[in-house]
Amino acid sequence: MKFNYQNDGDILYGVETFRFRLQGKETADITLLNLLDDEQYGYEIQVNKNILPSFETVSSTDYELFQSLKVEFKPFFNSKQEALQHAIDVISEVVTKTQEV
Repeated sequence: MKFNYQNDGDILYGVETFRFRLQGKETADITLLNLLDDEQYGYEIQVNKNILPSFETVSSTDYELFQSLKVEFKPFFNSKQEALQHAIDVISEVVTKTQEV
């Protein structure tokens, strides 16, 4: 799909929310972003404050986070499954590394 926008930076995208449980505990909400113009997906992660109180919302475009985790930086994905799997991998890595500290 392609849309005509009036301003630079205007974008229309779909939003779907998923809840992820790690080791049986409600751990994070994943907001899947469907970038309609590009037919690609991105995501935002909000970790449950009971799991990681200081962790803020991050997105698939957060280059510094992926560098620090040593996780492949890939801001956009060609399928829902690919985006969601990457989000699951990131959440698992963040929680595991934080619990090791």
